[in-house]
Amino acid sequence: MHTNNLIIAQQAIAMARIGLLPTQEAAKQALAAINAAQEDLRRSGRSALELDSARAAASVLALGHRPHESMCIVAVQSIAAVLMRAPHDAEEVQS
Repeated sequence: MHTNNLIIAQQAIAMARIGLLPTQEAAKQALAAINAAQEDLRRSGRSALELDSARAAASVLALGHRPHESMCIVAVQSIAAVLMRAPHDAEEVQS
């Protein structure tokens, strides 16, 4: 998984929560990073549903709008949960 891109997406959504919207290009990159992470999860046989809230928030940003505060919070939390498992998953693959 491309964790750096997912972290950047998480930061863009977190900043939107406090009213600092990313550029249109940054919003599109955030959405692309979340879509790629979901595809990686699917390919590895895991559910990608956990990132749906993040994809929804990034989609709103890509349209040039500010997501609702609660949507941003849930999105940031869902990305954090996926990132917390990422290093552990990589260790299991190497074993």
